[in-house]
Amino acid sequence: MSFSPNPPRVTALYSDTVALHSIQRRSRAAASLSKVQADFHALYFPEPAPDRPYSFASIVLSLDGKMAYPDDSRGPLVASNNTLDPEGGAADYWILNVLRAYADASLIGARTLAAEPDAEFSCQDVDLITERPAILGKTLPLLPIVVSLDGSDVPMDHPAFQRRDGRPVIATCGQGGQRLKPLAAADTVWLGPFNTQTAVESSDLVEQFRSARSVGRPIVLMTGDEAPRTSVLLYALRRLGIEHLLVESPTYWWHLLGEQALDELFVNYSSVYIGGQATPGGPRPFTSLEHPHARLLFVGVHPPGFLYTRQQLVYAPEPPA
Repeated sequence: MSFSPNPPRVTALYSDTVALHSIQRRSRAAASLSKVQADFHALYFPEPAPDRPYSFASIVLSLDGKMAYPDDSRGPLVASNNTLDPEGGAADYWILNVLRAYADASLIGARTLAAEPDAEFSCQDVDLITERPAILGKTLPLLPIVVSLDGSDVPMDHPAFQRRDGRPVIATCGQGGQRLKPLAAADTVWLGPFNTQTAVESSDLVEQFRSARSVGRPIVLMTGDEAPRTSVLLYALRRLGIEHLLVESPTYWWHLLGEQALDELFVNYSSVYIGGQATPGGPRPFTSLEHPHARLLFVGVHPPGFLYTRQQLVYAPEPPA
């Protein structure tokens, strides 16, 4: 979608003021970004835990819960093909840019990157970027991280990897790193594989990472030998100074949901019907006895075609009396 720095206002239908005020009290931000407060809601995120970033995911779904059309897998089409409400689609895309402004890093799936050769994984709202350092205390640009299970699906010829400034970090396992080595640039920095948090702590990960980023060298961060270790990856990111993590990969945020490592979801609903099998977590359902819950923090609307939600994940709700 094309980007407009002046999105239509999202009209609030519901806010859990008690929960939102609790989050604000646990935040270090001086205020909410001014445009966000005016056109969306007063957005704050709390300080993270010591062992992983505070994580939040973003996705747009059809009203029947589909994240892509069967004949075209590009996720943004769910919003941009809503010809009933093009301005609502612009607001959906702007909210994604808002979350990028609040995040230190963004996780992108390798298959998502391959499906979107012209994708830009950075905040494109100049007003948000300008306010970000003083209000949120975030002085470094958003760090894009491409996640891959085994390295086989990483599109190494994607334009994003050709830029020296702001190129994505690749996160995979040890075997994935070995698979990528013949395709990677000669000056690539290989970090890991780390199998435990203790291994991360005892390494010079931070120094190597900062040195490589300062001169624009490609980086591959490996956890686990045969498959990535989620808790170790999140711990490594926390050690690298990532406090707030945006997850843009539907596959990965569903994975984090199963690991009880996702804190919030921003789900926008476009008033189209799609059908098919492209739904988050389709092959990995939860059971009727064990499943996460979501507490609605905010619900907004842009009539006639979009709903916008902010949801707080609850993994161990109190049983009914």
